[in-house]
Amino acid sequence: MKCIQEAIARVDDVIIAVGKGVETNKKAVERLNMILAILLDRKANILQIEANFGRKGFHPLYPALKHKWKLVSYDDSYKVS
Repeated sequence: MKCIQEAIARVDDVIIAVGKGVETNKKAVERLNMILAILLDRKANILQIEANFGRKGFHPLYPALKHKWKLVSYDDSYKVS
C-alpha cells in the first residue's frame, strides 16, 4: 500500500481497472476496498474504463474493449462489498 500512497503524489489521475474477477474473490474485494479508501482519502482523481455499451469497471485486456472504450470518472456504485 505504501507504493500506492507514494504514486498518488506523483500522478494526476488513477485508473481503477479490475474486471469481473473481483466480484467473486474475497481477497481481491478487500484489497480493492483498501485501495479505494486510500484514493478517496487523498482525493485522487479516480477514473474507470467504460465500454461503448455503458458498463464500467472493465480490465483493459477485456476482449470487448479492443477498439471502443473511454475513461470516465469513478463513481462509488462500483465499490464492491
